[in-house]
Order: sequence, then C-alpha cells, then structure tokens
Amino acid sequence: MEHKNSDMNFDTRVLSNFIFELNISLRLVTTYPPNHPLITSSIRKVLDRLRKLLEFREKISLAVARDSLMVEYALLDSQNPVFRKLAKILFDRDIASITFFKSADVEEILRFNETMSCKRDDLREMGGVSRAVEEAGIRNIVVQEINYGNFSTTEEDKIVLPEGKNSKSTESTLWEDFAHGMLEGSLNPTGGFATYANMSDPGVLAEMMNMYEEQPGSREDNYAAAIASFVGELGREGGDIACHTESLDKLNSFVSKLNPAIRRQFLNGVFTCPGLSQGATREILEKFPDDMILEALRDINARSSYIPPVTVSLLQRLSSTSSMENGRKTVSSVAEIEGEEHLAEKMRVIFREDKSDEFVPQTYQKALRSITSMKTVSVPELEEIGDLHKTLQGHAIETQFCKVVLEAMRVPSDKCRPASLEQNFLALLHYFLESGDFSFLTEIYEQLESVDQALFPEVQNIFTDAKFLNAVLDQLDICEKSKRSDIQNLIARIGKPFAEPLLERLAEAKSRSQRHAYMACLLALGGQVRDAAVARLSDSRWFFVRNLITILRELEDSTVLPHIRRIRDHGHPRVRQEIITTFQQFSHVEADRMLLHDLRSSEQDVRLSAIQLAEKSCDMTVFDELLVCFDKGDWETKSATVRTLARIRNDRALPSLMHYVRTNHLLRQSAHNRVKIEVINTFPQYGAENVVPFLEELALSGQDDLANQAKKLLESIRG
Repeated sequence: MEHKNSDMNFDTRVLSNFIFELNISLRLVTTYPPNHPLITSSIRKVLDRLRKLLEFREKISLAVARDSLMVEYALLDSQNPVFRKLAKILFDRDIASITFFKSADVEEILRFNETMSCKRDDLREMGGVSRAVEEAGIRNIVVQEINYGNFSTTEEDKIVLPEGKNSKSTESTLWEDFAHGMLEGSLNPTGGFATYANMSDPGVLAEMMNMYEEQPGSREDNYAAAIASFVGELGREGGDIACHTESLDKLNSFVSKLNPAIRRQFLNGVFTCPGLSQGATREILEKFPDDMILEALRDINARSSYIPPVTVSLLQRLSSTSSMENGRKTVSSVAEIEGEEHLAEKMRVIFREDKSDEFVPQTYQKALRSITSMKTVSVPELEEIGDLHKTLQGHAIETQFCKVVLEAMRVPSDKCRPASLEQNFLALLHYFLESGDFSFLTEIYEQLESVDQALFPEVQNIFTDAKFLNAVLDQLDICEKSKRSDIQNLIARIGKPFAEPLLERLAEAKSRSQRHAYMACLLALGGQVRDAAVARLSDSRWFFVRNLITILRELEDSTVLPHIRRIRDHGHPRVRQEIITTFQQFSHVEADRMLLHDLRSSEQDVRLSAIQLAEKSCDMTVFDELLVCFDKGDWETKSATVRTLARIRNDRALPSLMHYVRTNHLLRQSAHNRVKIEVINTFPQYGAENVVPFLEELALSGQDDLANQAKKLLESIRG
C-alpha cells in the first residue's frame, strides 16, 4: 500500500528513504578518503532509491528553506530530522532549489557530494554553487542558487501614496510601500519566498536585511536613498508628521533591529535627507534612542559630511540641559544631569578637534597625500606583507621574545639577573607546550647545551621533570597525527627520561592508536629504552610483554637475548611467537629448539603458531616434524602445514603430499577433497619436473574435481 500525501503524486516513504541515503552519502564523503568502498556502496544505494522514487517520472525538484523542504508546493514534515538535515546542508550552500533527474549516475552523485563537502565561502570564491556544480560536469542534478540580486530597492525617486476610496490608509500604506520597495521578490529569513503580506512586521524585514549583509553586489547607496525617500515623505514641508506616527514607530523598530553595519547605512539616509526642516527633523529624531543618534553622528563626523539643520537638531536633542515649562527653565534632576554629562563626554569624543597635522612632518604628509591620490598602489615590497603580518602575530612575538631571553642566558651580561631570566624562560616553555609548538621546543632544548647550568639550574631540570614529561605525553594523546612527528622528535632528542613514562603508558593504553603512537616514540629512543624494557619483561600482562619483546628485537642488539631467553617458557602463544621470531632474527639455536617443542605440543594454538614460524627454519629436524604434523594433524593443522611447506619449497615434501592425494577416504570425503585441492594448488611452488607427471596422472583419473584442477595447473605450467 502506498503512503501518499494528498498534495503529492508520489510515495513520501520512498522520498524519505532517498533523502536518508543521500544524507548518509554526504557524510561519508567528508569522513572517508576518496574511492573508499563505503562511499561507492552508499552512492549506489542513493541511486537505487532515486530510481524507485522516479519510477513514473523523469525528475523531482525540492525547494529549500533554512530547515525545511518543499515538494510540489507541499511542505515536508518540518519536524523530520532527515528532511531538516538535508535542508540545512543545501541552504548553507546558498541553494534555493535542487532537481534530480532519473538519468543521474553514480559518478554524478559522487561529484555532487564532493561539491557539497566544500564550505559556503569556498563555493562563493568559485563563483557560487551553481557554477561549481556546472564545472564539476554534473548535468543531471541541477541547483538553483539563491538570487541575492533580487533583494533590491525601488528605482523610484519617491514613494507615491495610493489614492482612491478602496486604498489602504495613508499611514499603513506608506510603511508597506517602503517595505515593498526594499524587498522585491526576495527570500525571507527562513528560506521561503517572501510575500508582501508579512511585511507589516518591521522585525521580519530587519532580519532579512541582516541575512544579506555580506552578500556580493549589495546596494548600500540605494538602501540609504530608499530610507531618505521614506523619511522625506514623512517630513516633507507642510506635511503633518503626527499622522505618520505608526509608520515612524515601525521605522524605529526596523532600524533598531538591524546589525550595526547596515544600521549606519540607513541612519545616513535619515540624516542626509535634503529638504527637511529643523522642526520635522526634531520630531523624527524624538523617536530614536540616544545611542542610535550617537552612532550616526560618529559616522557623519568620520566622513566630514555635515548637514547644518540635522546637526543642529542632533545637538539640541543631546545637549539640552533644561526643559521649558510655561516659558520658564526648570532645573533638571540629578539623574538627568548625570546622563547629560555622559552624553556631553560622548560628544567631546565624537567632535574632538583633529590636530594630527601638528605632529606629522610636512614631507611625510605630502607623501601620504600623493599615495592617497593614486588609483592603485603597486609596490613590489608589498608582496611580502603577508609574511610581515605573520611576524606581528602573538605566537611569533612570543617565539622571538623567547629567542632573546635564551640568548641573554647563553651570554649573560654583568647586570644579568638570572632568577628573573629563568622565571621568564620557564613561563615561555609552558606557553609553547600548551600551544603545541613542539618543533620550537626541540630547537630550544638543543640550544640549552650552551647555557651555564650553575646560573640556571631549574632550566636544565625542566625537560626531565615528571610534570613536563607527562604534559608532553598528554599532548601526544590528543594532538592531530600531523603533529606526532614533532612530538616524537622532541622525545627522541630528550631521550632516556621519557623511557619509563612511555612504557607505563604503553602498558595501560586501551586503544590501538595510542599503542602505535607510544611504540613509535619508544623505538625512536633506540638503545636508551633497552634497560627499562628489559626490567619489565616479567610483567604479568602478556600483551605488554609481547610489545616489549618487539621493541627489544627492533634494537638489533644481541645482548638482549639472555634476558629474553629467561622467559622462553611463557604460557601465552603470542608471546612465544615473538620470542621465537626474535631468536630467528639473530639466528640463535634456541629458535629451532622452541619450534620443535611447540610443533609437538598438544595445544592447537601453540602448534599452529609454530607451523607458521617454521618456514624461516633451515633445520631438517624441524622440516621432518612438519611432515609429521601433516600426516597426523586435523584438517586445520594439515592446511596450515601445506601452506608452510609450499613457502619452504623443499621437494622432499612431495612424496607425502602425493601419497595423501592418491589415498581414498571413505569417511568425511568432502573435507579430505578440500585439503587435496589445496595440496594440488601448491604444486607449482615445487620443481616442475617432479610435479608434472603426477598432475598428468591426476588429469586422467576419474576424480572430477581433482582432474579438472590438475588440467588447469598443467596449462598454467606449460604456458
């Protein structure tokens, strides 16, 4: 039974499945490296869901809002997290609508997902998401970008009020005409298409303006012109401002909700409006808070653009110290006086006299004026401005300061205060440790050799202090992999003091990633870890002992063999495997002795581990014992022995192997045949002159499976 929405002619359950798989594939592309099997598998699922969705149609289009999707004029469940997630991904990349065609393939969906993994700013630098999709060669997934160009102002010189008996009141129409002029068919803050019906709310219009503050192609001059026109209509000569109270209140609410950057643009429109009388300006300004007025004055002062009537009104508004009542002055309250003094101080800051010319030489002023008069500045040296800027950043300054302190410690002056230098140096060390600059810490450590230990004893001890060592290892646990090499270099440079803390952490490590990191650092210490590792070989944790043996073996130091020999009877097969491998590396006779012992063991795990390691043995006694394991062992033992014998490639094994293949088995015949096939497949590893006659014999036998396999191998051997 289909689950259909009354407003849609398709199965919403299938649509939900498609969006669900699409969300997963979008996440996998950012999580796994390119060409990972999981990504391919996920995209195939997306394509399968899409084709089911478009079984009876060629395409499907989704309109995008901030956190919801719309299909065929019907809004999908806005509470559904699957829909909300996709809507957010698309909306954050400036997509207003997206259309999927039935002819889309795996490669196009993959390229689309890779495009969506880009950040919005990166997409905008590429020319927008539409262009990015087009340049990726995606033809069957079409995106419609949010057109911020539609967010515009009216082209009219002034807003004309409607006439006629059926028209709205002058008061409400004036504000709505202004809102319509500011917004002609743009998107509203939630991503849907705006309608004029909701423009009576100034907060909605302000929120929409804030959304598009940083969009390219903004029309700031038009914004200022639009609001100047609106204010001009409110306060035109002879007009009655009292009848526009509602519109003025809406304007005040609208401007107060704008972010500071856009609010300055709009207030400039108010305060530079031509033709306003002082009386009209004063009445309009009464509606605005003092802070908003001050903000506009700062901008006017910065641009040196004074409109006398407006400036007078502003000053009268802000600097009035008394009120008039019945033609007499009344004394202001204490609160009013304090407030006015505060405003007066603000005014002094805003209108303070610029006396910079008194302090700037004439020749320098002339040079500055010549530069500012140029349309473009092209100086080759400015190409290095980026590098120069980096040297002024906080971390760079701390680095240079540390070098200065270190140099002062290396070559102290007669007036040197060692304690003060040492205190500053230690503080800087902790800073670099917390900031993760291990490369610079290594550089510092290498230069400390020339510092007088008698003058600066704490500096010499800091790099071996337990707190410092553990702080470095704490960073190793949480840092990015790219920084691990720097930490490893620092640990290797400091050396032996890190051996014990690293071994302790290796013993307690829970994750494989941590164990690998600790092992890499321990191996970087080389012989400095030898004694600490040998001392812990009696530890009860088998996995830790196994890692210790691996570390000691990598040292390629034969003096560790007597210590390892003392634990040759360890009960865990994985530990014994590492011990045998170590003895084999040094060609020690103990390796073959342990192999013979383990090949004859009654424990399956011990025996299988020994069979695997026996391929590196040249001892014929070990080889003969392998043949015994093949003759007497169970199916798993036989299979493991066959693989080891094939790697040894000794033709002495062929008689036993051929005998087994010729033998008929009444019980568990299928299991025997599997081992026989495995034996036959290893024959190309031996001398052809010894196996070809036997394969020819098998090819003519009546055993179908064996005969067919023998024929294939003969063809392969003969080329």
